[in-house]
Amino acid sequence: MIILVALVLIGVAVGVGVAVGTKKHGGSSTSLAAESATAGLSNNPSLSFTGTPTSSIQSSSSTSSPTSTSLSVLSAVYGASDVTDTAKSILPQKENIFIPTEPTLPFPDSWFGYRKCLALLLRYGSVDNQDLRTFIACEGTGNYTLVPGNVSLSPNTEATTNLGPSTSTFHIISVIWGPTEIRDSNIYQKLFDCASKSQAVSFSNEFFGQDTWNGTAKSAAVFYTTDNFSTVKNIFGREGQNASFSLL
Repeated sequence: MIILVALVLIGVAVGVGVAVGTKKHGGSSTSLAAESATAGLSNNPSLSFTGTPTSSIQSSSSTSSPTSTSLSVLSAVYGASDVTDTAKSILPQKENIFIPTEPTLPFPDSWFGYRKCLALLLRYGSVDNQDLRTFIACEGTGNYTLVPGNVSLSPNTEATTNLGPSTSTFHIISVIWGPTEIRDSNIYQKLFDCASKSQAVSFSNEFFGQDTWNGTAKSAAVFYTTDNFSTVKNIFGREGQNASFSLL
């Protein structure tokens, strides 16, 4: 029995993955700041992937009581996995959020062997729908400190936009494709149409209108709300997969 438990613990430890990175901005994309420092990762987007993309729902409140001067994590996607609970537990929900990416980040790796990006939806302050911002980081690029105040003070961070149509029961907060936040109203319209018609979103360059990471298999994350920001939801998946919005 003791040997069996030890083997299980070793297996769990081996399965822990990391997320680190840089950012490109959608629309007028900038080049990736650094290449991966991890050797042996496959970048072939033509491979077929197993597994099912899913969605998740999080309360817009953080694990500790937010203040008017604090940053808090509302939702987090690493590769093609929701890691919100882990992000809230390991990243301090205080005035500053320090993201140590050296040597690793202790997020489960559900896409072993592929470069992955971490996408965070953050809130500055304590009002549900004010001062929301996104942070994107891909593997292999150092440590980051996100600070309260003007969004320009935090690296790889952008204030969310109000692109595309929305209703009181559906609003897209942010769209991430690979290492890029997509800021194209046409893509927001396509996502809105998918939600309105109960159609699945296809995670592909064709759907998002651009290849944001040439030659690299990407993942997607779409943050949205159906109750005027009381809760935050997301859909996510790997390139070539589909996912549907939950409107309930």
